[in-house]
Amino acid sequence: MDDVNEKEPDSGVETIMDNVNEKETETKVETIMDDSNEKETETGVETIMDDLNEKETETGVETIMDDVNKNETGVETIMDDVNEKETETAVETIMDDENEKETETEDNKSEDNADSQNKDNLKCKCDSIELLGRITKKPEKLDKSEINDIRLNLFTERNSDGTGYLVLRGKDIENRYKRRIMDSDIRAICKYIKQSPRRIIMLDLSYNRITDKGFIKLLKKILVKSRSSIINLNIMNNRLSAESIYYLANYAKYVKLIYLRLNGNKFGSKGGEYFAKFLINNKTVEYCDIGETSQTLSSVAQVISALRKGHGENTTLRVFDFSRIIPMFNRYSYETKWFAYHIEYLLENNSSIIELHLQKNEFISHDVEYFVRGLRKNNTLLYLDLGFNKIGDYGIELIAKYLAEGPQLVLLNVAGNSINDLGARALSFGLPFSKIRALDISHNRLTDAGLLDLLNTVKKPYFLRFLNIWGNKIGPPTCEIIHRMLESGVLFQHTMDVKLYEVDEVLYAAYYPNPANRNKHLYYNEMDFGVAQPIYHITRNVIGEKKKVKVDCKQRHKLDKTDRDNF
Repeated sequence: MDDVNEKEPDSGVETIMDNVNEKETETKVETIMDDSNEKETETGVETIMDDLNEKETETGVETIMDDVNKNETGVETIMDDVNEKETETAVETIMDDENEKETETEDNKSEDNADSQNKDNLKCKCDSIELLGRITKKPEKLDKSEINDIRLNLFTERNSDGTGYLVLRGKDIENRYKRRIMDSDIRAICKYIKQSPRRIIMLDLSYNRITDKGFIKLLKKILVKSRSSIINLNIMNNRLSAESIYYLANYAKYVKLIYLRLNGNKFGSKGGEYFAKFLINNKTVEYCDIGETSQTLSSVAQVISALRKGHGENTTLRVFDFSRIIPMFNRYSYETKWFAYHIEYLLENNSSIIELHLQKNEFISHDVEYFVRGLRKNNTLLYLDLGFNKIGDYGIELIAKYLAEGPQLVLLNVAGNSINDLGARALSFGLPFSKIRALDISHNRLTDAGLLDLLNTVKKPYFLRFLNIWGNKIGPPTCEIIHRMLESGVLFQHTMDVKLYEVDEVLYAAYYPNPANRNKHLYYNEMDFGVAQPIYHITRNVIGEKKKVKVDCKQRHKLDKTDRDNF
């Protein structure tokens, strides 16, 4: 109102004075100015406006307007317009003031009511969650599926040496939050790993929905040297393509990973070529798994060449898993003899790999000839895994002849290879001269005759300590021999996958999960239970010092006290 009072009278009076000078009405205006306390027209109009604000201006303005109308009609019309506008604005301001006062009173009443309710509720401690919400003004709840620092901290396993494992397995996350880890969660994970007071050394992102975009961000943020403490990455069964392996190969010199698992990602033959470049340039990876990645014979040849002498040899890789070579095109059937041919040259020209996994590659008996030729020229391989192929009796006979030469091989897995009693008998002729300490011949076609041939060769200079035979036809005669060996200390219950029970004085065998052999359970990251368990407390692991363990009969009392978690 003050702005209106200052602007409108000035312009109105000036126009009036101009009109009066033109029409020779100076004397009439002087009389009007004398009536208004002998002041200038600007102050007179201001006093009139002040009177309007006090709701007493109507009569005063009317008398003044009557005098002006007697002198000049032009002044009357101008002042009428001014009066109409000012009265409208005055009414509006009055109404606004009244509305503000009403709202303030209503707010005060509501606050008073809320305070009174809070005071009343403070007396009752029945529903503490609702009470806390009222005290804190009911803050918005977090999204149930949000991945934040609090939830990441709950999934971090604490180790006794000050390190931590961040385990975010897809099945566990889905059971809890009805979703899996995606590219949008990578930023929060990287931030947590960098800012965590505990040194995170392992990141498990298996069975999630991470694509190339998320992996590239993960690679640049925490996998490059000096940006985090991650040395173990498990990103199996995600949605990575050849683009991710391309960036991994470009950063090969700066990646400090020791454990790397990429199995289950269909990055194809092009990705296999990029991974071969990664193996040539990287000098830190010791455990590598690229099984089930849709490779072809051309990419297999390049990967094998990266591990051979004279072809940019990788001298740091110690454990290599090349299982399940399943091409992306389901009608592409590669010939296994060429794959076996490359494995032969790998064994001949590599001195760093001590563990080789070649499961589910459809090797036949004649392919074993290539393996045996390569094994005879290799002095470092300790663990050969040929499980679930098709080597048959002839293939196991070739391996038995190799074992009769007393090689350095310690662990042999030939489970699921359609081996009959004839193959078991051939193997029994070679085992006594070998250094085999662990044998997995489960899920074959053995009967009591073949099993007895194997059990009779257990007593040898290097005792057979780990034996898996479940999945064969185990009858009472075999059970009696096993019972006798358990009583005499030749075999241990905690290193076998069968357990004996008696019905009507007849012994039978039942499946017993071997606590010393949880390879597949750990390999596939299986959950211990079918559904996610409540997080009662944070998992804590005891990391002991590495010691050389010598297993013999003198330590049987220690083995009998082992269980599935402590061995």
